Amino acid sequence: DAAHIDVADTGPGIREDIRDKLFTPFVTTRDSGTGLGLALSQRLVERAGGELSLVPSTAGARFRVSLPLAQSQSRAAE
Repeated sequence: DAAHIDVADTGPGIREDIRDKLFTPFVTTRDSGTGLGLALSQRLVERAGGELSLVPSTAGARFRVSLPLAQSQSRAAE
């Protein structure tokens, strides 16, 4: 079981040519960008046992954060 949080905007979306490198440090399409935001976010989510992914969208960009739900003590022992 996991909790899912979607974050979306109404901007131009993610260019096709950068999607493979999207979570790579220092990759950016912005003139003043550092390329660290998504890379750092992905690492933090993964350290929590979750996943950060780009979700297909017809308008803007959409990302999904999936985090595992904590189990109660009795359920974890089963």
